Amino acid sequence: MCLPHAGAGYHHVMKRALLVLPAVLLAVAASGQDVRIVVSSRAGDRLTAGLKKRIGELGLPFVAYNQGSICHLETVGAMFVRMDLLRIRRVLAELKERKRLMEEYGAAYAAEGLVTLAGSRMYTSAADTDEIIDEAILRFGRVFERVEGAAR
Repeated sequence: MCLPHAGAGYHHVMKRALLVLPAVLLAVAASGQDVRIVVSSRAGDRLTAGLKKRIGELGLPFVAYNQGSICHLETVGAMFVRMDLLRIRRVLAELKERKRLMEEYGAAYAAEGLVTLAGSRMYTSAADTDEIIDEAILRFGRVFERVEGAAR
């Protein structure tokens, strides 16, 4: 995930999950699903919802979405460049600028203690408590507040 886990072992996490999600866990146990997958997906949902809320509050043109525990945060749209072979120099210049921006966002996240993969992906796990996710959202929010054009 984004933040270090202060020695939270698997059994501690599962004990906590049993207190927090008893109805969900009973349903999961009955279905045969792995509890770790459900808990990590719930953490991904919480992280994504928090990022979306913060992005909306600041009026930023970013997109956050997740697929279970895999969370995506698109800030520069690096994968969404129109490939126009007739204007390849302009395309290459745009890709270079987006790469530079991704590196700057990555550095800003790192300064807040956040680690992302390729500047846009995060992974949650069963060890990510609500407190860890909420702290990550606060840290992302501090980065977002420094973006030029963010509503304050």
